[in-house]
This record gives sequence, structure tokens and C-alpha cells, in this order.
Amino acid sequence: MRSAHPGIAPTVFALALGLSACRAGPSDVRAWQRTVRGPDKLAALAGSHRYDVPLRAEALVALGTMDAREPTQHAEPFDPTRALEAALDRLAEARDPQFPSVLDAATTRIVAMLAAPAAAVTPASAQSLARVKDAAVALAEHATGPTRTRLVDAVMGYFAQDFARRSTQGEYDVDECAHLFGSSAVATLLPAATARLDKDALPRLAKVFADHGDAALRTRAAARFLEVEAEMSGDAFRTWVDTEVRKALSSAGPLPSEARMSATVTLTRETFLTQGAIGALKALAKEPAVRTRLLAIASTKAFAGVDAERAKLRRVEALSALGGAVGEAQADALLALALDATNDGAVRELALDRLAETRALRVLPQLHPFVAAAGDVPGPEGDTARQMRARMAELELALGAPPAEVLGRLPSGPTVAYTPAELEGYGNRIGTTSPPPLPLLRDELRASFWARRVVAIHGLAKAGDASDVARLEALVADATPTVGPAFASRQPPLTTVGQVAAQALTSLRERLAQPPATP
Repeated sequence: MRSAHPGIAPTVFALALGLSACRAGPSDVRAWQRTVRGPDKLAALAGSHRYDVPLRAEALVALGTMDAREPTQHAEPFDPTRALEAALDRLAEARDPQFPSVLDAATTRIVAMLAAPAAAVTPASAQSLARVKDAAVALAEHATGPTRTRLVDAVMGYFAQDFARRSTQGEYDVDECAHLFGSSAVATLLPAATARLDKDALPRLAKVFADHGDAALRTRAAARFLEVEAEMSGDAFRTWVDTEVRKALSSAGPLPSEARMSATVTLTRETFLTQGAIGALKALAKEPAVRTRLLAIASTKAFAGVDAERAKLRRVEALSALGGAVGEAQADALLALALDATNDGAVRELALDRLAETRALRVLPQLHPFVAAAGDVPGPEGDTARQMRARMAELELALGAPPAEVLGRLPSGPTVAYTPAELEGYGNRIGTTSPPPLPLLRDELRASFWARRVVAIHGLAKAGDASDVARLEALVADATPTVGPAFASRQPPLTTVGQVAAQALTSLRERLAQPPATP
């Protein structure tokens, strides 16, 4: 329960005594809503058993739906939700026998207020309605049985009626209400999941189901959001988008050409699909049907009426949405995406990221040829081979392949080129293994091929201890040249293994000088 309103507690009981001398009525309740001391008087009336249930309920509702007030020189701040919560807490603590009846009567008033059609709510009245919703939540915290059910249904109905605008309004947003009321209440939001819901609201709604729904509701929600994605891909939705775009543009002046109009409609629909539908599916990506659909989108190279750039973006968003939701069963499809040279580089990169999350060791043999690629061909072909080698070797390490085996597969020879980032990446990856294979890294300092020594140097800079300072110092004199682009352009230059060792030695000393991290 939230903290009580500070301006009520010191005076409420004194006021309660004073009320008995002069009977209050409905007109007083309405008048007190507009006065500085009104909240104290309303709380006192609501807590006094000298008054009948309807008037006490009216006072509670009036207290909880007043306008908030900022502090001034002559008045304390006033928060209606906190004030109502404090009044309800006192009623509960007093064990007032009329409390359940007062709650039920207040509930009838609040539910009727929340039943206002969305079309009748103006921007000016939306804030007042949000306070009514907050009052309903405060009442629900004390209500039981049918009274609580009525309040919960009214609150969730308030959100469902205009989710895009209302889900974040007031003291209690939809996420907090879902947490308080549980999965059965969240289920009433399913009708709000439509293709025409605001693109930013769709993912927010899906996350409510993912975070607060039980297993059965998550499955139902997944099916509903898949229907939304399918609807957005259809002709009827495009026609609706076309109509909405024309309305919006006509209010600003003459419409653009039909070609420009068509392009705008296509872009708008793709935004709904990528940010709205796929964004929503991301929240439910662990549901098998959603995971299957996202992988199907990622594997589709062309979509009807969509240019190549937009198609790529849709695939990229689908792969991003799968983050943290893939496993062994998706490894083959992800590997196929990653190895398909006709796919865009962004698609292949994300497919590799997802493949690493599967921890599917069985795919390792298919990566070995890329790790062993020499990349010593000049020009773009050699650059591509080196990039794939680096990505696949890091993937092998991420999947759990033994570092010694991965290093053993790296190509060697006088013309085999590497980049500083590639070798540093291997070393950092191995150095952050838990626990780091320090004996292996120390042995690799004596490797005959220069690139493996450099990997070991970076690994020890990341994970070595004080004994490794002397080992790196001994390598500073290593004049073996590094081979590959970008070594010479580094500042300072890294044209020899010794120069790499000198730079790593500085990093190691700085790390060892830091105080140990607290567990």
C-alpha cells in the first residue's frame, strides 16, 4: 500500500468529532471538492459511522476523484489517490462494520463513471477519468468477492477500450494493474489486440500478456498477435492504411502524386508490421507458434509489394525479435540463413547471433571450413573470407568449442593475413571464459605462428594474473612482423608481436592495479 496523504492524518479525527454537531449532506460533499480543507472533511465524513452508507460512499468517491494540487505557500500538496488509500486504510484498521457496504456503494458509483464511452471522453476529461480508474484500483485493494470483481472488470475495461491512450495514464498503469489483478484480469485485454491499434501500443500490450499471463493465456495471446500480423500483410489492411494516409495528408493541403502516395502507404504499412506486429511477437517469441513464424519471416527473401530494402528490414526485425528465444531445434534454419551468401550481411550477422544462443554443438563441423579459410586473396574476396573466418571462429567459441581446437584450426603461413580486431576478439573471448584457460594461453605464448601468440597475449591481458607480467615483458622484444591490414595504422603501430605485447602489458598492469571487484 502506498504511503498516506500527509495532510489528512493529523486532523481527520478532530474533524470527525466536529461533524456530529452539524450534519453534512451531498451538497457539502460537492462543495468540499473545491476547497483546500475539503480532502480532510471528506475523509472524516467517509470514516464516520454517524452518516449513512450512500453519503459515506459519495465522500470516498469525491475524495479519490478530486483534482491533484501542487504545494503552495498556504496549502500542502494533495494527491487524490494517496488520500483515498489513506482513508481506506483507516476504515479497514477501525474494523468499521459498515466498511463492506460503503465499499460496495462506492464501487457502484466508480464503475458507472468508468463506463463512459471512449468517444465521449475529451482530452480535458481523460485525466479525470484516469483518476477514477486509480480510485477503482485503490478500492479493489480492500474489496473482496463480487465487489472486487466489478472493480477489476471496470479497470481492465477502461484500458481495453482505448489501450493506446490509457495504458500509461494515471498512478496505476496497465502493467501495475496486471500485476495486482493477475492473469484472469489480463485476459480481458485480448480484444484490444487489433491490427489497427497504434504501432507503439501493440508491443506494450503483448508484453503485458507475456509478463502477467499464465501459460494458457500466453498461448492464446500468441495466436491473436499472429492473426494481427497476418491481417497487416493483407490487402484489406493496406486499403485501410491508404484511407488513413489520405485523410491525414488531405488536411495539410493537396495530395501528392499517386506514385508518392503508394510509396507512403507501403512505408506506413511496413512500419506497422515491423514496429507493431513483429515488435509484439518479440514479447511472445518463446511461444512455439510465434518462434516458428518469426523464423519463417527471417527466411523469406521477398514479400509481395515490398522492395528489397524493406524486405531486408522485416527479416532483420524478425531475427532481432528471436533474441533469447531460440534453441537446438532452430539451429539448422539459422545456420542455413548464416551460410547463404545471397542473404544480406545484416541478416547473416543476426542469424549467427541467434545461432550462438542455441548452444547447438552439432553445427560446429559445418563451421570448420570457414575458420580454416586463409583469406590471403587480395581485394574484397579476401576481406569477405577474413570476416567470415573471424565470425565463425568466434561463433565456435561462443557455442562452447574448446579454445585449443579453435586455435588449432586457424590457418597459418607467411601470406595468411589477420586484422588486429580479429585476433583481439579471439583473445578477449577466450579470456572471458569461466574459468579462463590460463595454462593454454601461457602455452600459446610459445606457438610457432605469430597470430596465435598475439591471441594469447590478448587473452592474458584480459584474464592473466601478476605472474603473467613477466611473460608479456619477455615478448616485448619479439620482432616477428604482424601480417594483415590495419596493424600499421594503429596508434601506436602494431607491426610486430613485441609491439602488441607492449600494449597488452600496459592493459594488464592497469587491470591488476584496480581493486578487486566485490562479489
